[in-house]
Amino acid sequence: MTDEAVITSFVERLAQQIQTLFPEDTVNTVLEQAKSALRQGFAEFELVERHELDGHLAALEQLTQTIRDLEQRIAELEASR
Repeated sequence: MTDEAVITSFVERLAQQIQTLFPEDTVNTVLEQAKSALRQGFAEFELVERHELDGHLAALEQLTQTIRDLEQRIAELEASR
């Protein structure tokens, strides 16, 4: 889901919640301010999709295991000297 899609979805849900509480012109102002704040917030982060993060985490786990295996092998070689 893109940043803009996340923002749009959030603002739509927010609109549904506040429409009954405030006059329409106030709702529109609040929604525009929310959109602006969200865009600024998202601009500060480097977001990735969940499947991409999961792929990186899996690769990191494999590398970690490789390092453990190599450390063990080095220890065995040093012990056999």
